[in-house]
Amino acid sequence: MFPTRLLLLLLAASGSTVVAPGQSTTLTCRVSGYSVTDSSYCTDWIRQPAGKALEWIGDICGDGRIFKSDKLKNRIEISRDSSSSTVSLRAQNLQTEDTAVYYCAREYHSETHQQEPWVSKLFLAVPVEEPNITLLAREDDDTVKLLCLLEDFYPKTYTNIMWLKDKAPFSGSPVTRTIISSKRRYYQISEIHFDAQQLNKSTETCRSLSRYHSASRIYPHG
Repeated sequence: MFPTRLLLLLLAASGSTVVAPGQSTTLTCRVSGYSVTDSSYCTDWIRQPAGKALEWIGDICGDGRIFKSDKLKNRIEISRDSSSSTVSLRAQNLQTEDTAVYYCAREYHSETHQQEPWVSKLFLAVPVEEPNITLLAREDDDTVKLLCLLEDFYPKTYTNIMWLKDKAPFSGSPVTRTIISSKRRYYQISEIHFDAQQLNKSTETCRSLSRYHSASRIYPHG
C-alpha cells in the first residue's frame, strides 16, 4: 500500500508511448510547486493497469534516497535532474503486464499540509506490435472466398478483424481464428463467402481495428 497522504501534482507534460515487448523506455515528468532536492518531499511513481488498483512503483526523495517496489526493483531506475525540475523512471524488459497509466506524484512528509488532489495522465506504456494485413481471394464455381490475414501482432487482444460490405458492417458470419507463432507473435485469420454474381456490385473490405491502429484492404479494387 502506498501512503494515503500521497497527493498527485500538476505535471508539465503528458502523453503516450508505445514499446515493444522486451524493450526499455524512460518516462519523465517535470514537477512544479517544489524542488526535487527539497528534503520535505519525495517524488513517487505510481501506475494503474486498466481495471485494476493503483500500484506504487518507487520514489526518490529530496535528500537523494531512492525506494523501489520489491516486485519491480530489478527492472526500474529512478533519477532526477534539479536543473530541469524533472524526475525520470526507466523501465527495462517491458512486458504486457506493464501496460498501464503511469503517474508522477509528490509525497508530503508533513500530513498537516493540505492541498487539493490533482491528477494527470502522464504516459501509457503499451508494448505492442502492429499487424501486417493481407486480403486474399479465391473464386470457386459460383462462390468467392475472401481470406483476411493479420500477421505478426502482439499482444493477442491488440486487434480484431472487421468486415465491411459497401462500407457497412458485413451481415454474414465470418469464421475467425487466432493462432500464436513460435516467436510470441499472433496471427488472425478470417474468412467470408459470397455469391460471385455480386463481384461487380459490391465492395468487400477487411479492416484491422484497434485503439492505436487501423488498416484496410479492399476487394475487388485493391
